[in-house]
Amino acid sequence: MIKLTFRSLDGELSTLLRGTYFRICEDETLRGPDNSVAARYSDGLWHLGHRRHRAFECAGPVYLRTTAIDGRRENVGPFDFLKAANGAIFSRDTCLGIHSPRRGAVREEGMWREIVFLLAIGMDSVGIRATSDSHDVEEGPTHPSDTEVITRPWLPPTSPYPCAP
Repeated sequence: MIKLTFRSLDGELSTLLRGTYFRICEDETLRGPDNSVAARYSDGLWHLGHRRHRAFECAGPVYLRTTAIDGRRENVGPFDFLKAANGAIFSRDTCLGIHSPRRGAVREEGMWREIVFLLAIGMDSVGIRATSDSHDVEEGPTHPSDTEVITRPWLPPTSPYPCAP
């Protein structure tokens, strides 16, 4: 199970979500395996029900399947720790990518429109197939033309992303 720990604004309370996978969508929602909305990202905060949280964290090993604005898909990981804060995804102190532009900013090339948090994965030519013992669903392409998936271990970016933890 993937466990997401949401950190409240005051830092005292936390909320735990568990699921076989989670997905940050282009509409800035966080969805679980049943596609229901678990949280929404708005004004720099994650909203769970009536509570607002500054970030969520995830202990690994966790893989990411990302889809860029241009439709390019990539699988990276595993990561021992991930954090979603300030519209970006971090591994410790390194920004991996941006999923939400800053207020007033325009979506830029290279930004992610979708991020899927996955357990250990095995690859085939079409998509990702989770390999844990739980009853994970098989993920395939979202469009027939989305069959190219780049797989690589995570390496620091060659150019820094414009984000800060």
